[in-house]
Amino acid sequence: MKQLMTKWADNINEKNVLGEYPRPLMRRKSYVNLNGIWKYAIRETKGFPKKMDGDILVPFSPEAVLSGVNRQLKPEEYLWYKRRLPDEVKPEKGSRWILHFGAVDQCAVVYINGKKQGKHVGGYLPFSYDITEALKEEKNLLTVKVRDYSETCYYSRGKQKLKNGGMFYTAQSAIWQTVWIEKVPECYIGHLKITPLYDQSSIMIQMEEEHGIKDIDYEVTITARKMWPVKASGKTGKPCVIMIPHMRSWSPEDPFLYDLHVRMGEDSVESYFAMRKVEVKNDKEGIARIFLNNEPYFEKGVLDQGYWPDGLYTPPCDEAMIYDIQKMKDLGFNMIRKHIKIEPQRWYYHCDRIGMLVWQDMVNGGGTYPMWYVTYLTNALQPLLRYAPDGKLLWGLLGWKFTVVYVVVGMAAGMLGGWLLDLLRAERWLQPFLRGMLGVSGQAARDERNTRLGLEERHRFAWDEMTGIFRRVWRWVIIGVGLGALLHGFVPQDWFAAHLGQGQWWSVPVAVLVGIPLYSNVTGVVPIMESLLLKGLP
Repeated sequence: MKQLMTKWADNINEKNVLGEYPRPLMRRKSYVNLNGIWKYAIRETKGFPKKMDGDILVPFSPEAVLSGVNRQLKPEEYLWYKRRLPDEVKPEKGSRWILHFGAVDQCAVVYINGKKQGKHVGGYLPFSYDITEALKEEKNLLTVKVRDYSETCYYSRGKQKLKNGGMFYTAQSAIWQTVWIEKVPECYIGHLKITPLYDQSSIMIQMEEEHGIKDIDYEVTITARKMWPVKASGKTGKPCVIMIPHMRSWSPEDPFLYDLHVRMGEDSVESYFAMRKVEVKNDKEGIARIFLNNEPYFEKGVLDQGYWPDGLYTPPCDEAMIYDIQKMKDLGFNMIRKHIKIEPQRWYYHCDRIGMLVWQDMVNGGGTYPMWYVTYLTNALQPLLRYAPDGKLLWGLLGWKFTVVYVVVGMAAGMLGGWLLDLLRAERWLQPFLRGMLGVSGQAARDERNTRLGLEERHRFAWDEMTGIFRRVWRWVIIGVGLGALLHGFVPQDWFAAHLGQGQWWSVPVAVLVGIPLYSNVTGVVPIMESLLLKGLP
């Protein structure tokens, strides 16, 4: 298959890869970008490799063609990075050096000159370390060890999959956002939060010193086009409210931003904010609507996966991100739903600047996804749900009596269904079919597994035995509740009360007859618990 490339791929400068400041909400002048050519090695052992495999272009993942490696990191492997820090990074009286990682997927251990600085777990959020104490006068060495379990563990992974296809994309790993370092004074700004108080034409600033020192004085200056600077002062650890004269609202049609400068002692940062308010409330007809700046606002957007053909999770350059957002804006959209991925912070800044609302998904993890349940069944039910009477679909679950009835119905269906399955398992000609439908559950499958692995390893599958009852009861509760509520929603309440009374007796045969083929993989709770107990924490 021919490798697809973006139009920016040929213009990437190895000495200035994604060189823009990566944290627009808290910018400092003492910025040193560490992106570029690093050394890498992939090993199956935890120890420092004696020899590196070659060069990798950071921050592109080894699976991305732009990295120069184009190799899949497997769950049992470790990826080692190594590079020299710039000569300017060295101990300096009265200063600290902070090393930042935009994101590393999934588990990273950072070393400076062989000294461990910390471990971070999670592939989507930034993290940093104060590396000052580990620095030497020259030839400082940065080493990073990475392991990525992808879908073999419960960590957040989005749409990554080792074997891509269908709705899943190529799994990427390791460093995929900018690595950078900055110099700060001994006492420096560690946290800055700006909250617009739209109805009060004000903002609230909450600022913290890195070490938690309270009541340190700081000064704030707010500027914007054609506006006199607004100056105020506050203290760390306490909210500071500042009035914005002649406030100008932000909207996709008028994405107006204010600039903000904060100085605390010898430290200073630049930031920005927008005056806007987003909420969900009822309109004049009592219908829930999204309101922007106290007015109903119709949001029309796209589902943005955030994958690049040559960089995977990582855009080839800042211009590529801008082009992507601007093109959606030019096509008439005013909202982007960022689908189970967290972007680099500059992406959100460009959305604010260009005028795009963002719906941010949480990044999913957990156990194996049952495709029939996650995709096929939900898509099949959507056309039916469109015809369901408004307000009727789940009315049966609103009262505690109905909820109790559904749970009891589900448990009864579970017992009956389990009894029927045990009878079916006795028929040898049905066993292959049942194994394919039910997975590893069933005495026959357990016997085969014990024979294969030996008696000495039976204890490893004690968890299977303990959770057998839990699996059956829980899944049939879900089936009983779900099918009962779904079918109940299409029956008018008055007709139901007149003809069927207040009982849900018909849910039992429905749950048993329809639910048996759907017995396996209804919930991801058990696979997550199995990962924790059998595989252990990484």
